[in-house]
Amino acid sequence: MRYWIIILWAVAQVGAMAQKTVGLEPVPFSRPLMVEHLVDSLTVYTPQGNKKTVKAVNPDSIPLYEFIPIQRGDNLLFVNYIGGHVLEWKNDTIRRIDYSYDHRNQLNSAIFQRNDTIFRFGGYGFFESRNFFTYFHYKTKEWNAYKTSVGPEPPGLSGVKYFVDAEGFYLFGGNTIDPHDKFLNHPNPEIWYFSFASKQWTLKGRYEQLTRLEGRNSDFQLGNKLFFFLTDRMFCFDVTTGTFMQHPINSAYNSVIFNKPVFVDNGLLKFFIRANNDSKVELLFEVDAEQAMANPMVIENAYDHGGRYWFAGGLALVIFVGFITWLLLRRRGIQELTLDQQLLNFKRKSIPLTPEEAGFMQLFLQQVEVEVSDLLEVLQETKVVYSQKMRIKEEIIQGLNNKLYLLTGTKDFEIVSKKSKADKRMKVYRLKKRE
Repeated sequence: MRYWIIILWAVAQVGAMAQKTVGLEPVPFSRPLMVEHLVDSLTVYTPQGNKKTVKAVNPDSIPLYEFIPIQRGDNLLFVNYIGGHVLEWKNDTIRRIDYSYDHRNQLNSAIFQRNDTIFRFGGYGFFESRNFFTYFHYKTKEWNAYKTSVGPEPPGLSGVKYFVDAEGFYLFGGNTIDPHDKFLNHPNPEIWYFSFASKQWTLKGRYEQLTRLEGRNSDFQLGNKLFFFLTDRMFCFDVTTGTFMQHPINSAYNSVIFNKPVFVDNGLLKFFIRANNDSKVELLFEVDAEQAMANPMVIENAYDHGGRYWFAGGLALVIFVGFITWLLLRRRGIQELTLDQQLLNFKRKSIPLTPEEAGFMQLFLQQVEVEVSDLLEVLQETKVVYSQKMRIKEEIIQGLNNKLYLLTGTKDFEIVSKKSKADKRMKVYRLKKRE
């Protein structure tokens, strides 16, 4: 009898070892984690920014940069960012555990964990984007389509921004494929909500002020809000009210590394930035969270509030008729330049800008005249002397003028300067617009 007890104890110990995990604090739902992989170890960053290092041998030499790390319970799974393969850390070893094939049809899908189940929504592959959930069945080690109820549903999307909680899943932004030109993407302006209780989709509203929004690892949830960065600003979307808000400007946001997560801990907002003097150097930047989120400015409310849309529709009709009349009387229109993050747009063309160029361009689009001090404020994180900043300023303006000419095909749009009325020794700058 004693020998049987010893044998059973040994089997129990082997079973316990087989279930060895990273030992993370279990959470009911999560977004992708930050994980650094060295030769034989993993360093896992918790949502608070704390580090936990464990031994991790990769005997099959699987390239982990192709995988998104997701917490499942207190352990880690690695999900291929295009689709199919799943890896798991167990007993100090990283191995593939799925029985699926490498279908490569879910590029830029939204990946998250809910109650120990890994979900994906959408994604692009073979000239189409998906509009459904798949989930990884841990027991069968296969991906399955998640069943939903009959009703309205979002278009096929990839690269969405998303918010997930115990009740449901919100999405907005991302891109959909043109049904007639598979090489053409259209930004998604709709906000959709999926209830895991009813398994139904609901169109919550549309937004207009922010365009070309795409999901990034630097997006983070706090309370009922999803926070995200655009150029030198932080924005948030309140999923309960449908309100988009803008928070105080911080030039450090221009250098945020979008493929790394943001941590909130002990009243600090922590995110990774690239050093101004060396783009290969990554720094962990900290700002006071309360100050960063103070005095938000409402941009728009995107949810449908019933009667106001009837009024808005009638008003829109009046405005539309007036606009058409104005167009007929007007001999030529004003060609507008717009800035979306670091893309400068003109008609249907775009050209990318550097973070500094985008900061300058934003000033030229917002102000009739821009002083030198305003431009140098954009360069405040550049650790060089004043004379070097002035030289860099002129180089940026010259580069912007070159890009404006390439984009518009004319010099009718050009950044020009003149002497300041307040101080004849200083210049002020303005952007010419063809009237």
